[in-house]
Amino acid sequence: GLVVAARVYVDGDDAGMAATAARDEEIEKRGGGLDAHLFKRLPVREWDRWLDAKFAHPFLQRVERRDGSYVCVGDPVDGLHRIPTSCPSGAFGGKGDWAVHGR
Repeated sequence: GLVVAARVYVDGDDAGMAATAARDEEIEKRGGGLDAHLFKRLPVREWDRWLDAKFAHPFLQRVERRDGSYVCVGDPVDGLHRIPTSCPSGAFGGKGDWAVHGR
């Protein structure tokens, strides 16, 4: 499989990459509008940026080899589904923030 990090919303009933893309598209379609967030915990700012409603989450995408090519199989799986934390974390986070096991 393949592991990637993506910033996703975790506060709705349908969290994940597809739901985040649909929500961002809806916001863009409305022309932006008010960008406000209710913070219920600290921090609200991380180094060089304000925090928002999205969190970086690791996603596992199954990959299979078919006819000499690699193809994605199924939907990506969020390793931190609906958990309001980021991994990799902040400005200094990276691939060392998680480990992947073969099973």
